Amino acid sequence: EGVDCGGAACAECSWLEGLCYDGYGHNVATRQVLPSHTFAPGDVLAFPAAQYRSLVIFVVKATFPIPHHGRVPDGLLFTLMGPSGQGMWAGLLNNTFHIQAGSGTQAVVQGAVYHRTSYLISTCFPKDGRTHTVVIQIAHGGWDGRKDIKLWIDRMFLGSGVPMSGGATMWADGDAGTFGTDTASAVPVGTVATGWPGTLITNL
Repeated sequence: EGVDCGGAACAECSWLEGLCYDGYGHNVATRQVLPSHTFAPGDVLAFPAAQYRSLVIFVVKATFPIPHHGRVPDGLLFTLMGPSGQGMWAGLLNNTFHIQAGSGTQAVVQGAVYHRTSYLISTCFPKDGRTHTVVIQIAHGGWDGRKDIKLWIDRMFLGSGVPMSGGATMWADGDAGTFGTDTASAVPVGTVATGWPGTLITNL
């Protein structure tokens, strides 16, 4: 099945097959986004220190697994966890599409509010074995003060996550992360270190 969970379809799209970038709190915008970093599957993720406090947008095409006995396998799409305990993780976890950013020292529970962690946990994601475009935006209290996570799949805006309650903080820090494959590096508490259970079609 594809994605049809009541999200807002993009009316105007400017980049990457219909990415609509929610730059100012709206479901649809036309601001153009150009990639500043590209990572191939299995690459180590690393960014300049200043970018860990900036708004970031991740884009990738990947196939999503078909459920087996009503469940999809857990697996990371990408993760980045630093020595200070600040980190982010995105992937399939406990039959949800799970994204979190900020403090990685405690497991995230749906419905809770955390001082240093924002998250989005969605039961709405493809389960058809086909290729889909995933767009994730993380804002952690930078120049405009926004502190949340947003998710689009195949042009459909699937919502904003639960923002952290504290002030501006890093969404991760300077250690190395992983795109799509098993990792021996640390991951946020409650997530998994196994790779994406589908096929990675494009670079991140």
